[in-house]
Amino acid sequence: MKFIKTSLLVAASIGVAASASANILYSQTTNSLNGYFSDALSTNGSQFYEQTVADDFTVGAPGWNVTKIRFWGFSENFIFPDLQNFSDLEVNFMNPLGSTVVGAIVPLSGFTITPIGTSVAGGPEYMFELASNFNLAAGTWYLNIGSINISPGDDAWVWSTSSQGDGQIFTNFFDGNGFNPDTANQPNLAFELEGTAVPEPATMAAIGLGVAAMLRRRRK
Repeated sequence: MKFIKTSLLVAASIGVAASASANILYSQTTNSLNGYFSDALSTNGSQFYEQTVADDFTVGAPGWNVTKIRFWGFSENFIFPDLQNFSDLEVNFMNPLGSTVVGAIVPLSGFTITPIGTSVAGGPEYMFELASNFNLAAGTWYLNIGSINISPGDDAWVWSTSSQGDGQIFTNFFDGNGFNPDTANQPNLAFELEGTAVPEPATMAAIGLGVAAMLRRRRK
């Protein structure tokens, strides 16, 4: 089992949202008690493991409106119940890799956190859920998640792995070389994105025409 620290890029526009017709847009669920250390990208290597990771996924045309982010992970040392030694997690989406497009530093209280099992070291694995409201254009994206402000500093957040996906993650060791493929292992990181597909431009035009027709009828 290899642990690699992961980090997230910081950006704006993650907030509360709801969607009655939301679907699972992308899924790599946890099925392993292994994981990768992941510090927040914005810490610039000042955390304990000086490492951050990202995983790639593809957004289909014309794009996605993401209303919920779900991912899995655990504490390295399993000595703090409910991750009480962690203050925040940083969640970022990058396109291209290494360039922050959308993201945020979120207090741990901003997540719905559910213990779901037992780790190899006898501690719990957790599922994290975060309500969000943002659009991703079609193309290749990279999700980066990392912990920030851990006390005491000899602990770390571990992002659980998944056997689903393309077998490739990207690691940044804060050495000035940015994110690079992890060639030593072929893991994936456990996360899901929930939401709806962005309407096609033609569909949006039809909606606009419908609203205009309705307004004309009201005027008459």
